[in-house]
Amino acid sequence: YVEFDPETRRYRPAPRLAFLGHWALGGPGNIEQVQNLMRALAEQTEESVLLGGQKGLFMQYLSIIESPHNLRFSLRPGLVRPLHGSGIGIMLLTRRSDDDIRRIVRRHRAEFGAEDGWPDEEATLENVRLARAQGYIETFGIASRGAGTICTLLEIPGSGPCLGIAVGGPISRLDTHREELRETLTRTVAEFVRDLAELPVATDRAERTFPAGHA
Repeated sequence: YVEFDPETRRYRPAPRLAFLGHWALGGPGNIEQVQNLMRALAEQTEESVLLGGQKGLFMQYLSIIESPHNLRFSLRPGLVRPLHGSGIGIMLLTRRSDDDIRRIVRRHRAEFGAEDGWPDEEATLENVRLARAQGYIETFGIASRGAGTICTLLEIPGSGPCLGIAVGGPISRLDTHREELRETLTRTVAEFVRDLAELPVATDRAERTFPAGHA
């Protein structure tokens, strides 16, 4: 729940702490807002919805809503993946410089080895540059064999952390409506961030309800 930033040599709350207290997401009510967003995406897409944040060299799943399908992307909150070895992690890396990304990949490979299927420095940079240009990234069996994700950034307005959010499922099913899923994810998240930024600052949780039409 707390992580060390080697650049500033200070400790700071990890994003997962948000799921114990609202302040780590930037203000009262924001955790409820994000959970409502996830439920809305799960209802619209009928696929699993994944929320993740950075934890050192890793991406950590913070919250997950599973698809109602019998065959689905099934994970548990708290599970970690290498930043460069997951779609959400690639989106989080879009906020870092290319030099930082190289250092992160080299350090991970030095400390944990090079697992089969995880991209090297150049492949990671190629993925990150594509994600920066598109505003999203699609994965095919990087983190879980046979499963894919469509991921984008979720930037909480104000002092909240930058998170990643994704819809995921079996590649065979995602391929049947990938464009629709991508459009739904990017549009819904963009609308959520815009509407949340327009809400007045409030200490009363009731004043920060999720914008009409999404819940």
